[in-house]
Amino acid sequence: MATESSRLLVEIPDKQLLDWLKSRNRISRKWNVSLKQLRERIKSALTEQLPEELRQKYPSSESIYYFEVQDILEFVRSRQEVTGKDWLGRSKDRRLRTWEEIVENYEKDNLLLAEAAQRMSQLTCFVIPQNRSDMTKQEDLISTLAKRQGDLRKKLEDATKDCENFFEGFNLDPALNVDLQLIHLKSKLPGIFREIVSVLQSEPFSRVLNYHDNFLATLTPNRQVEDLNSLRTCMACDIQMLYLEDSESHNDLSSSEPVQVLGRGQENIGVGSQSVGVESSIDWGEWETVQSSDQLLKDWNREDSFKESTQLQSIEGSELKCSLMNDEFRKSVEADLLELKSFLEQRIKDSEEAIGTPQFLVVNQEMQRVENNLLSVESRIENLKEMLKQVNDTLDLFRGPVISRILLLRISQRYEERLKRSLQEKLQRIEKIKSLMNACEQQKQESAKLLSEAEYHYQKNRDVLDKLKKLVQDRLDSQFPGSEFRIVLDINYE
Repeated sequence: MATESSRLLVEIPDKQLLDWLKSRNRISRKWNVSLKQLRERIKSALTEQLPEELRQKYPSSESIYYFEVQDILEFVRSRQEVTGKDWLGRSKDRRLRTWEEIVENYEKDNLLLAEAAQRMSQLTCFVIPQNRSDMTKQEDLISTLAKRQGDLRKKLEDATKDCENFFEGFNLDPALNVDLQLIHLKSKLPGIFREIVSVLQSEPFSRVLNYHDNFLATLTPNRQVEDLNSLRTCMACDIQMLYLEDSESHNDLSSSEPVQVLGRGQENIGVGSQSVGVESSIDWGEWETVQSSDQLLKDWNREDSFKESTQLQSIEGSELKCSLMNDEFRKSVEADLLELKSFLEQRIKDSEEAIGTPQFLVVNQEMQRVENNLLSVESRIENLKEMLKQVNDTLDLFRGPVISRILLLRISQRYEERLKRSLQEKLQRIEKIKSLMNACEQQKQESAKLLSEAEYHYQKNRDVLDKLKKLVQDRLDSQFPGSEFRIVLDINYE
């Protein structure tokens, strides 16, 4: 026997092992036919001679090869039912004899080497690469899902914070009935109307009203104020009802009672207004700063059912078509009120010019001319009276392309609807994010399970590959004493 140092090292790539065995006549040229017949016998033995204890472990012949046959043979020997041998030297136990014959067929003509070479090629070329591909796929998926979970967790925090800000901004208690709280908010309009009232309370507008009162007191001392339905009285009442703190000194006014903030007149004020025949009573309560009121107005503007057009003719006479609620909401309100102020000032100025000085009433020598002037003055006063009837309540002040009775009605109604929809969207968003997070977690668990299975099969196939490699090397070493054989596996799977 050759010494260890004098043995010839023979390296055989796993993919060339079958050809090498055939070229050295280590296996039959028709090894595949013999192997097919042997596998048919294994299939038959599984049906007839496999112990019941092993049927769950080996459900089909597709997973049974040389190593598995040896395991079955060892189990059958340990559970041998009949001992002894017949006159040919074979076991009298039929089951044991069947599996011993199968092992002998493997040994015959090195059929086990042919099967081992075939399986090694399959494992290195197809099975193990697929296992690694499955592992990489699941690892990438788990990484993606983990990143996705992080993004969803951040979105959930933002959505939860947004919902909390919504409740806090509208002074809602999530522990109470939200619908009832929103119904209460329905009686209050957005805080943007504070700006309208601030214009009505401004010093320039107040000077116009003072001048108007003085004008009436000088020219018509005997006229009753209620005949003209004083504009100042109406405005004071409405402002007091708008702000509870301003009405504390007026016990006869209560913020809990609905206030008629819209009048009955159908006449237009200014050249760009439209008449609206809708009555409305809205309880204007104290209202703190409204969260996202600008966004609410923009959202209203985008709704098709809320896109009604009206015409606005500016002071210069140009016509402009605009939505009842548009992005220039604040500017339009301010411009509309300034136009009304200009209109009032001009009418009062015209009346002043027609009257001249109050001293003309005592000039006797020009009585006839004075009477004519009085007729002219009375005519102008009647015109002013007609104009004041058009603006004698809050409706006429709030008339125009942006603020009208129908708009106030819709805001009070749509306000509640928009709040409900906004809250519902926020809650649905939170639930959707939670659902996505649960789906990610479930998918992540499934992917982790698939990864574990892929790792198990990968390691199992690697172990089988190593056993096959050792089996072939040992068999060849025993058949070629002067050589040392080494099966070279593909470098990617070594």
